[in-house]
Amino acid sequence: MCKIVIVGNANSGKTTLGKQLHKDLAIPFFELDNVLKHLHTSTFPTRQQIRQQKRELNKIMNKDNWIIEGWGASQTYEDRFNHAKIIIFLDIPSPVRLKRWHKRLEQNKSENISLDLYQTGVEKMHRFDSHVKPMILYFIGKYKDIGDSKLILNLDENFNYEEVLNQINNFNSISE
Repeated sequence: MCKIVIVGNANSGKTTLGKQLHKDLAIPFFELDNVLKHLHTSTFPTRQQIRQQKRELNKIMNKDNWIIEGWGASQTYEDRFNHAKIIIFLDIPSPVRLKRWHKRLEQNKSENISLDLYQTGVEKMHRFDSHVKPMILYFIGKYKDIGDSKLILNLDENFNYEEVLNQINNFNSISE
């Protein structure tokens, strides 16, 4: 069983990493933005919306193998981390993420990107840094002392994909 959760701020490379792992490990990949899109969850989800998100996530987490990337409601982090065997936190510095955000906006110029969308993206990244990241680090800290039952990878912008893939493969061969 290989269950991987990937978390990180916007423009940290969660989707890119998840798709590459999906390709190399042949494990189903789920982008939370797409999985939860039909729920029309607000920025600050209600209890009912959180329950809906948890139900949708449980459908995935009850499978034998998966890669889940994305934010979702903060109330779902602990469930995801509990189910995962491998937790990857992409801790990319703000200037790098902002540069990627600019590049993404430039690539989508034809979509008439507004100043509001740009500001919303920057605010979302700031909210993650100030509120979500400390929570993620708290939950990850709970698992660091468990021993060999989970693999925790805290990656910066200079991580080597081949080394990450080797760590995952080595962990999977030991834990099976």
